[in-house]
Amino acid sequence: MDPPTVPTRRRRWWAPAGATVVLGAAALVAIARRDPSWGGTALWLASMSSAVVAAVVHDRGSGWWRRFVRAADWRWIDTAALIVLTAVALAIRVHRLGPTLPYVHGDEGEMGLLARRALDASASGARPLPVFGTEFLDQPTLFHYLQAGALAAFGDSITGLRLLSAGFGAVAAPAVYLIGRLGWGRVAGTAAGWLLCVSHFHIHYSRIALNNIESSSSIAVAMVLVLVAVTLGRADARTSSSTPRVTIFVLLGLTVGVSQYLYYGSRLLLLLMVPMLLVLLGRGLARRRDIGAAVGAAIVAVLPLVRHYLLRPASLTNRTTGVSVLATAGVAHELGSGATLPHDLLRLLARQLRRNVAFFIDSGDHSAFYTADVPAFDRVTLVLFWLGVVLALGSALSRRTTTVVPARLVLMWIVLGVTLGGVLTIDSPNGPRLLMIVPAVFVFGGVSSQYLWNAACRRWPSRRSARRGVVAVVASTIFFTNWNRYFVDYDRGSALARTTEIAMLIRDQNRSHRVFLIGGDALLVANGAVRFITDGGDQSDLASADDFETRFPELLASGRPVVVIALAFRTADLERIRLAHPGGTLTTYDDPEGRPSYLTYELVVDASRVGSRAGEAAAHGT
Repeated sequence: MDPPTVPTRRRRWWAPAGATVVLGAAALVAIARRDPSWGGTALWLASMSSAVVAAVVHDRGSGWWRRFVRAADWRWIDTAALIVLTAVALAIRVHRLGPTLPYVHGDEGEMGLLARRALDASASGARPLPVFGTEFLDQPTLFHYLQAGALAAFGDSITGLRLLSAGFGAVAAPAVYLIGRLGWGRVAGTAAGWLLCVSHFHIHYSRIALNNIESSSSIAVAMVLVLVAVTLGRADARTSSSTPRVTIFVLLGLTVGVSQYLYYGSRLLLLLMVPMLLVLLGRGLARRRDIGAAVGAAIVAVLPLVRHYLLRPASLTNRTTGVSVLATAGVAHELGSGATLPHDLLRLLARQLRRNVAFFIDSGDHSAFYTADVPAFDRVTLVLFWLGVVLALGSALSRRTTTVVPARLVLMWIVLGVTLGGVLTIDSPNGPRLLMIVPAVFVFGGVSSQYLWNAACRRWPSRRSARRGVVAVVASTIFFTNWNRYFVDYDRGSALARTTEIAMLIRDQNRSHRVFLIGGDALLVANGAVRFITDGGDQSDLASADDFETRFPELLASGRPVVVIALAFRTADLERIRLAHPGGTLTTYDDPEGRPSYLTYELVVDASRVGSRAGEAAAHGT
């Protein structure tokens, strides 16, 4: 008699599982000897791939994927919805994508320079960028290798750099659809996906070459994997069977682990993983083997970064300490120099809670990356969100509804995210931090949409066309409201416009002129946006008009035309240069309100004046 297939399968999966451990250890040794180590990086990738192979071998023959399709009642319309939402989200995020919408932030420039360094360190004369280290603001460097791939694929420009974020932002749309669809129904998924697709807040961060949107989308993908496991667990409970599904948990663990190489906000996912797995275990939707597979896969993925943090613990804690509202500096920053803990703790927390709740009512982004002038969400989305929160709370407190687990998971997501990324951090509400829970906002909007649709179907069962008409009107209203807020209102001006425009002007003038910038502390040529856009151009800062005079003999000798750029508040310095060297061309550039923003003075240097100046100096006996 042939042996049972399941035990045979279980014996065989130990081989790739063992390979995962061996490859992971070899990768760690190679990385410890040298980073970047392409051999070590390949071993690390191989170890994660081996973990997936082990899971697939373990689950082979179980038919978990077909069982999931049946349990979720997956139809062609679901596949079509995923395709349409992804296409619409991507189209909006690449529309007019370039250096002026949004204007380039200095942090984008810094990350872009690191991406160039990852692409070719010899070109910049810098040491090779480590793959598993930290650099700018103590953020992991693996992300910059992804950006380097974007530069190689789409061109070395700010647009090429930003296309990576646009792609990750678009991925969030189908992910949110799946969360709503698996948790509450097709209407919930469609509504949630549409709200995210057209959200001006999400669109904006999908068009910035930073690592924020990548972390936000990673959390959404992780939640999808959890709900796939929930769907299978429910099906097993109904049939009193047990479907092997280790593959889902390995993918979940890898998602959690790899996300730690992105923005700091991914640490939210690391913290969320514990209660999420405990909920699944407690509800009988996961087994201890599943939990072990998820934890093991996460360790394999994150281990090289953990090694770096153990060697340099400050790179792990610096940023958290710097933005913590509970630190001494944080309390003083928010309440004034006389505030102390624990004396002012309640006042501090009340203020923080009030400001973060306002973000979900009528407030905007108070970070330097967007604008506080525009509310983060339109009114229709906010009504749907708050109604969805109430309905989810009702489901979470119930023990009989099928939505109890999804409701608890998404509520944990948003509560923990607002607490860690909002209430406990300075300068809130801060867009990059709260972006980690923004997909959950749209999920709650989908929850209320499903409830309202079901109620309308019960109340007016025969008026299908009328119901669809109302949905079309509401969806169109949300779309045009968000479109106008971003592509019209926000596009009218930005605090970063001046920096980007000056950087592009310097880049163009560098081809034929020697460029100087008088910006004081407000703007230096060392600004990341300036350095990335000018791509190693020959420009210098001027401290004052006197500084220009000390350099003038050198300029006379070179004979190159000169352009001096001065911010409006440094007009006096530029005027002194113009009076000392008349005959040039003065140009004033205004901001959108018609006020002077910066000025340029173009001067053609005559090399023959070197001799005349030397004669003047001799005549004076100097």
